[in-house]
Amino acid sequence: MSASMLVRVCQSLQVSPREILGAYFSHLRPSEERVDWLQEKLLTAERKLAGVRRALRDE
Repeated sequence: MSASMLVRVCQSLQVSPREILGAYFSHLRPSEERVDWLQEKLLTAERKLAGVRRALRDE
């Protein structure tokens, strides 16, 4: 099955490809270091977004 067909099937079933393929890649979990790095990136993005919201409110 091609990737585009997988996407179409997922859209029809209203599920994500990860929900279908996740079981095949369960052994590929991110390392704790990678999870920490991703969490820090997310926190940084949230802080920046909060700053943008404040700036827009103050206008």
